[in-house]
Amino acid sequence: MISSGMVFWKMLKEKKFLAEEILTCLGDMKFNMEPKSSAYLNDDKNIEDAIACAEALARIPQQELKWGRGIVKYFCFDLQRFYYKKVVAAEIKRYEYINKKKFELPKTKYKKPILEKMLEK
Repeated sequence: MISSGMVFWKMLKEKKFLAEEILTCLGDMKFNMEPKSSAYLNDDKNIEDAIACAEALARIPQQELKWGRGIVKYFCFDLQRFYYKKVVAAEIKRYEYINKKKFELPKTKYKKPILEKMLEK
């Protein structure tokens, strides 16, 4: 964690209840990256697994907004990389093919999540 710039242990000395915030973060990530719902149930376990994987993958941006991109990258590196390099890239190509024009991101200001701000201090 230290080599990744996530020095939680330093923050524990300075911030009251940060350990609880970290545990909440990890619990939330576990819940969102391994979703359980009756909507995902299927007689074919391969289909059930595929639906759960797609749902977990779709939650990457939500987790980044909630906990910060650096934290999600640390805990879900391969999943985050796959999401941006494969899924988003394919969607951009599809958009450009259908609309016959180059995709451009809107100009918006990035707001850092609370936990990311706390870790910077």
